[in-house]
Amino acid sequence: NLDGEALVRAPEVTANFGVDWTISVNNRFLRDITLRGDIFYSDEYKLTFIDYPETRQDSYTTGSASILFTSPSERYMLRAFVDNIADEELLFNGSYLATTGAFIGYYSEPRTYGAEFTINF
Repeated sequence: NLDGEALVRAPEVTANFGVDWTISVNNRFLRDITLRGDIFYSDEYKLTFIDYPETRQDSYTTGSASILFTSPSERYMLRAFVDNIADEELLFNGSYLATTGAFIGYYSEPRTYGAEFTINF
């Protein structure tokens, strides 16, 4: 009987805030530069029907940032980014294995960064 138990993967509060700022350059190589930042907050939540401490994700805040360079024709774009800036360790999925009495979990990606080059046809 799970009467009165909280829903799985249902934090009471989540919030997402994003902002971007575009700087017009307008020269022969570059039309504009766009800076973007995002912050996401989640209250704690459980990952299984029965609330084990090992399958509970604590509240967390994570952020990402990027810079985008756009060509005058908008055909070429170069974007550099970093995700999970604070390198938060987030439990993405968790389970209790009754046969062995063990808990298993899968975590989200650590801090990642990279670049993307796009060509529009």
